[in-house]
Amino acid sequence: MKLLKINRKSINKVIINLAVFLITIGVLMVIIEFSLSFIMPPPIKWHSSQARLMNDDELGWKYIPNQKAFHQMNEVKINSLGFRTYEPDNASDEFRIMVLGDSVTFGSAISKNERFSNILEQKLIKYGINAKVYNFGVPGYSQYNEKEVLKRYFNLIDPDLIIVAFIENDIGENYKFNTWNFTLNPRINKQGEFKSGILFDTIPKYFFNKLRELRFFLLLRNAYENFKRSKNKGVDYRQELFASSTDYKVVTEGWNLTNIYFQEMKDFLEDKKAAFMIVNLPLNHVLDYIKINGDKNIGLLTQIKDIADKNGIIYIDLTGVFFKNYESFDALYVHYDGHPNRYANKLIADNIFIYITENKPII
Repeated sequence: MKLLKINRKSINKVIINLAVFLITIGVLMVIIEFSLSFIMPPPIKWHSSQARLMNDDELGWKYIPNQKAFHQMNEVKINSLGFRTYEPDNASDEFRIMVLGDSVTFGSAISKNERFSNILEQKLIKYGINAKVYNFGVPGYSQYNEKEVLKRYFNLIDPDLIIVAFIENDIGENYKFNTWNFTLNPRINKQGEFKSGILFDTIPKYFFNKLRELRFFLLLRNAYENFKRSKNKGVDYRQELFASSTDYKVVTEGWNLTNIYFQEMKDFLEDKKAAFMIVNLPLNHVLDYIKINGDKNIGLLTQIKDIADKNGIIYIDLTGVFFKNYESFDALYVHYDGHPNRYANKLIADNIFIYITENKPII
């Protein structure tokens, strides 16, 4: 009996100490978060009802059709095809543009009307062109997926102009996707979301979303990423991508596949009355590289231009435009996220608008 009382006292003491420890940690977290609020921008808000994806044997994946949900903090409406765009209609007097791309085109971290596709449409209408711009961007897509989207939906949309928004990481994605069996897509979990890792996929989404809204967590995440990079003794993918020449397999085969996929899209459009355009949209890594090394003989820029020229595809390179406006990361990109912000999307729309109104491709 005496022993039982001693054990109860010990257990109570442990519980009290544990409670004091957790309360202390909680108070410290609140103090740290409050202090960081004076030196760090507010994090992106995440709603728990994020738009869900589904597997597709040809496209790889797309959004589950006819859903209203959120992407980060922005409300999204997915149409009956599985994309964040208009429902197709039968209007015959429109100048139709079909935009293909990844999360940049989709509009990650910005609202629908802040996307370059929507801005471009409004500018064309104001100019006097009865335009409609269909946005087929999906996070994670590359030319591997985009060529299949073009083939499946071209006749339904009947576009006058196809725009592929090209991003530097398309090269590695094309190489990676070429080896995947999309009937068992390793990027999508059972909840229809891109996997975040074994640990984070086991945390309930509400708590996971709240966790990644904390500045302290974001600092820890960045510290961990920097630690991983410092320990990585392998090839730097982007450095090899920017180099004027390389024998790195991911880059060489990635470029070869990128050329094949663009050639496939061009061949598909051969008997179609539609113009075809590649718009090169630089992420901050390209601009940081140019700041240090200059813009001469960058393999990324010469290779994609060569592919466009060889296949007779219209080419717009926005690297120079972005570089002129790259006063800081936040000037063009969303903090904590890295996607082009509303101002960068306006730059994209402005330059495509200038090309269309000056060259009038099939208007």
